Amino acid sequence: MEKTDSQSLNTLATLFKDKWNITLHTYDDIFNRTDCWFDWKDKSYDVEVKRRRFNSDKYPTTIINLDKYKELVTRKAILVFMFDDCWYVCKDVASAYIKSTPMFARHTTDWDGEYEWSYKAELNLNKFTKYDY
Repeated sequence: MEKTDSQSLNTLATLFKDKWNITLHTYDDIFNRTDCWFDWKDKSYDVEVKRRRFNSDKYPTTIINLDKYKELVTRKAILVFMFDDCWYVCKDVASAYIKSTPMFARHTTDWDGEYEWSYKAELNLNKFTKYDY
């Protein structure tokens, strides 16, 4: 089985390489809690990639599953949102937290997940750095 949304991961790998000369590596385990990682100055960083198939100005904030948010904060991972018009990077995910809210939504967007109630973490995009493609 292949990682979900490999096109977005490949695009992001190209963006990181072109912008910062950073090589992103994907985890062999498709169920790893983050999508990829890179080494920088003798330290490894986890990266989570979220693809939103709309423009970044559609909503004033963005959401992720609360359990994913907690995992990213624990790992001190970098979170990337790829929108249709631009992409955002957050190196301190905890600083972007606004609130958690229960929502009725699909469990996952890439696999045909069932709809369910779950807690989502609402994040402030102003805490991210915006980049054009």
